[in-house]
Amino acid sequence: MPPVDIPYPEIHIVTDRTMIATRNALLEKTQSPTKIRGNAPAMETLHGPGGNAILIYQKGFRGQIWDDNPQEMFTHFLWHELGHFYVLSKEDPNDNFIRFMDQKPHPDEYEALLGYWFWSEFIAEAIACRMEPDVEIEWKDFDWYTPRNRLIGYLNGAFNTSDNEVGVYDLAFYFARLLSDKTTVRFIEAAKTGRLKVRDSYLSPNKKTFSEAGIDPTGLDGLDTRFAPYIQDLKEYMECILSEKEYWKIELEDLKTIGLIICAMNRIMFMDVAAERLKERISR
Repeated sequence: MPPVDIPYPEIHIVTDRTMIATRNALLEKTQSPTKIRGNAPAMETLHGPGGNAILIYQKGFRGQIWDDNPQEMFTHFLWHELGHFYVLSKEDPNDNFIRFMDQKPHPDEYEALLGYWFWSEFIAEAIACRMEPDVEIEWKDFDWYTPRNRLIGYLNGAFNTSDNEVGVYDLAFYFARLLSDKTTVRFIEAAKTGRLKVRDSYLSPNKKTFSEAGIDPTGLDGLDTRFAPYIQDLKEYMECILSEKEYWKIELEDLKTIGLIICAMNRIMFMDVAAERLKERISR
């Protein structure tokens, strides 16, 4: 990836006691339009005309265990935030995508706004995944549950939401892991080509291919089939973007297209809610 021509972000480690004061000072310094903090993030990137900063929240890591190596996950999270910084530093100022960071509705550009929310998390996570070291995998002893369960977890977060809309961040992480995480990509390839097999039961010596066992390694076998064509469209769209030389760049029309696909899935979720409310009204 080409070098950036702006200063790298300041990195601040904060506690519960120092978080508010430090974050407010950095919001003022960077002039970042992002005001609302997410729910207990591990890290956060602030970006604006005044510069960039990364906040590392100690509370986000205290007592948490990710996979078998928390240090590797810490490094991964940091690469994710640096991915945000890199992509933001490469955006064309004329595109003015920073307007989508103010967390306002933007009704006239709703599709582009949804697309940007999805894109910004997708590309940062894709960069973090690509920075992971290559690993040798012994397929005979590979624990295939871990990557598949992670994908299913993201899908559950995307389609089982309290506000009955697609969770764009979880959906973004699903596609980033699906397409860019080295272990996940190899796992799916091995499962689909029959190199990785599953047992008939926990104690059984007999093994089947994933196809024979009726298991989708991508985790989509548990998703409502009505979403399938939109998931496939979004997958192909992201594959096209990632295949480009400067895959970290995006255009407004791309954001609109991504947002339109998400809106189509939102309509399905909304109609389900509307149908339930209609049934309740009729039954009174």
